[in-house]
Amino acid sequence: MSGITAKPARALLTLVLGALLVLAGIGGALAEKRVALVIGNGAYQATRPLPNPANDARAIAETLKRIGFDTVEVRLDQSFTDLRGTLRDFSRVARDSDVALVFYAGHGMEIGGVNYIVPVDARLQSDQDVPYEALPLDWVLAAIEPARRLRLVVLDACRDNPLASQMAMTSGSTRSLGRGLARVEPAGDTLVAYAAKAGSVAEDGDAANSPFTTALIANLPTPGLDVRLMFGRVRDAVLQSTGRRQEPFVYGSLGGGELSLVPGEATAPPAGAATTPAPDGAAHDLAFWQSIEKSENVALFRSYLKEFPNGRFRAIAEARVAELDKVAAVEPQRPAEAPPKAPAAAPAVTHAPPPSVPGMVCDRVGGGIVAAVCATTVLKAQSGNSYGPANIFDGSNRTAWVEGVDGNGEGEWLRFDFSGEATVGRVVVSNGYAKSDDIYKKNSRIRDVALEFSGGERFDFTLADQTGPQAFDFDRKVVATWMRLEVRSVYKGWKYTDTALNEVRVEAAR
Repeated sequence: MSGITAKPARALLTLVLGALLVLAGIGGALAEKRVALVIGNGAYQATRPLPNPANDARAIAETLKRIGFDTVEVRLDQSFTDLRGTLRDFSRVARDSDVALVFYAGHGMEIGGVNYIVPVDARLQSDQDVPYEALPLDWVLAAIEPARRLRLVVLDACRDNPLASQMAMTSGSTRSLGRGLARVEPAGDTLVAYAAKAGSVAEDGDAANSPFTTALIANLPTPGLDVRLMFGRVRDAVLQSTGRRQEPFVYGSLGGGELSLVPGEATAPPAGAATTPAPDGAAHDLAFWQSIEKSENVALFRSYLKEFPNGRFRAIAEARVAELDKVAAVEPQRPAEAPPKAPAAAPAVTHAPPPSVPGMVCDRVGGGIVAAVCATTVLKAQSGNSYGPANIFDGSNRTAWVEGVDGNGEGEWLRFDFSGEATVGRVVVSNGYAKSDDIYKKNSRIRDVALEFSGGERFDFTLADQTGPQAFDFDRKVVATWMRLEVRSVYKGWKYTDTALNEVRVEAAR
């Protein structure tokens, strides 16, 4: 009797174990972690603002939340410092993710073969400003590099950029300024999608969203749609809506397996049923509607009506527009869709340890936010004069720091240690050894300096060959615990090669 019951028991156990393994596989797929960072830069300070990036960012974020992304962070109108912190923080979010996506709407540019996204506080008066006022696309790729399975960067950033057209190119520069963005070759399992292919520009559009974003929100929610096919459909939709003036393009390669952003697959038709698929336009219509139907953003419904004037959901969309317009008219003080709340506090700045070299000379000083100053070298006392780093904080034109090594002082530097974390707004420099006009001209003095801060910001300035204070203002917040001033080039004195600096004042931002 026991021999008879053992076989069904083993079969049942095998069946149960198999079912558990299947469920475990399904659970693993469902547990895949998907994270996204969505950035919209439109409120440019040095040129005309862009109307659509904030709308585009909100629409994409809403779509990603609807299709089940675990984390969707939205950031609008980011300055240079904001963008640095945002990418740094998102890289931590991406560390344990399977899929990481960054969407950026705003200005972008290419110079010398390097692609940049442009913060709202960029001024870009010359090509030399670009590396210090815009962020390389490589920084975005580095932020999502930890994702295990799929990395996506989607750039609606090929708009015609007036900052680029008004930017002066340095005489003798070998860098060229491109139109739109340059092509990229990202590493494995990474795709970079451009709103317009390399070397061309994208349209901002005359609706609430750009043509590229409109096509994205229509196709992103499609269950089981491979990401490569999804971008192919986006391309076709944009070509059609722009009269073939704009062609999106995707760079990078993926493996042979299917990769979709939305789990699931199309339901198989019943046996004997017609197998003719719905036309692409109808599928596009349905996907677009499903991505916005629960929204409170009237702009999305207007975009639907523009994209599908005879769509199957036209009557419902018109009713939603009328309803939301009525609410806005009754409560004008309440926007149809409130923008995301700003974080309670700006993310903390990560400060690098202060640089040092053997034999540095350091003096404590009382110069406002500066607590101490160090110099890589100091000229030895002679003829009754001493040349320590504290001299540049004593308010006297009869004293100076003078570098004390053979050569012309290029590459020597000073480090200014702050009394704590400070927000720097201005640096004031008085050049040379200004004891007298004769002494000033006999000694070498600084021409070009590089300022580096603990948070990673870097600025290059040229000093006029004159005595007296010269001020350098920063047009963005620079939060730091130290500043390094490096001598890059000098005006040569007619008698002494030692390079001198008279005074430095570091001022907090107001």
